[in-house]
Amino acid sequence: MTDIRTSIAVLTIAATVGSSIVAGAPAGAQVSDVSPPGEVLVVTTNVQEAWQRADMRSQAELNNYVDRLLGQVPYLPDVVLLQEVRRKSAAYVRDRLTRKSGAAYGWGVRPPRRPWSQNPRKRTETDSAILINTETVRKKDAGGYISLTYERRHASDTVERVEITQHARVAVEERDGGTTLAVASVHMQYGHLLDRHVDRYQIRWTDKLARVMANRYPNAVRTIGGDFNKDRCAERSGARTCRKSPFWTNLTSDPWNYDDVLFEVFLAGQEGVGLGGVDFIFSMGDPVDAGSDTSYNKNNANEFYSDHRFFWGVIGG
Repeated sequence: MTDIRTSIAVLTIAATVGSSIVAGAPAGAQVSDVSPPGEVLVVTTNVQEAWQRADMRSQAELNNYVDRLLGQVPYLPDVVLLQEVRRKSAAYVRDRLTRKSGAAYGWGVRPPRRPWSQNPRKRTETDSAILINTETVRKKDAGGYISLTYERRHASDTVERVEITQHARVAVEERDGGTTLAVASVHMQYGHLLDRHVDRYQIRWTDKLARVMANRYPNAVRTIGGDFNKDRCAERSGARTCRKSPFWTNLTSDPWNYDDVLFEVFLAGQEGVGLGGVDFIFSMGDPVDAGSDTSYNKNNANEFYSDHRFFWGVIGG
């Protein structure tokens, strides 16, 4: 995954990880630099502002999210991958990013007003979105979604309807540098499956994501980020040496050969803080730098924005 800056994830760890990770959002500090030509900063975050009634009433927690993000990333985000959002909450993030940074953020992929639609035969959930810094990148296509589903005989419930989740995708090009990055914002969900079929769908769904990205964007730096709802380690979260989860092994092995951006940066000699959790940025570009909101305390009401901290990654072409 080339040209990218990835940021995002929420975790209650007080530590600095990597040259670009800051232990907390400095009061009043705001990043203003843009990424160098040939590099793209990608952020991913599940902000949990789609499904609860409280999400409809107020998005005030998203102020903390944007302010902490801009206080820690090395450059203004070029691409922001959001999960568990609807149009209202994604627009709130877009508008606050614009106000606080002075850059113009717009839609890469605009989510629907309501994150689901259903009838007796089918239910479709669409709760991911993509924002872009329109001053540093431009869209190369209209964007769209990658649909994932499962066989009813593998489900844990007895509902007869088909269940589909849709995951946003789009291609963007640097305005100064020319790197083309294709990104997908994913929110994997295994709750409807019988336990014995979960590993099967970790592979089947990541195959589908990677195959669609390869077919649609063969010449782009392909990047897939979001909430995978599984840890890299199948048993022990955050360990360097462990039995890897099927989704992680599948994406990082032949034929897909993505890099886990944060993991690759940490492997270059940094400590393993923040390697646990379910949020990832996978890319086929060069992992230049990466980090996450490691000082975030989700139990502090003055800081809270989500149960997930943000992760970011800088990806080179």
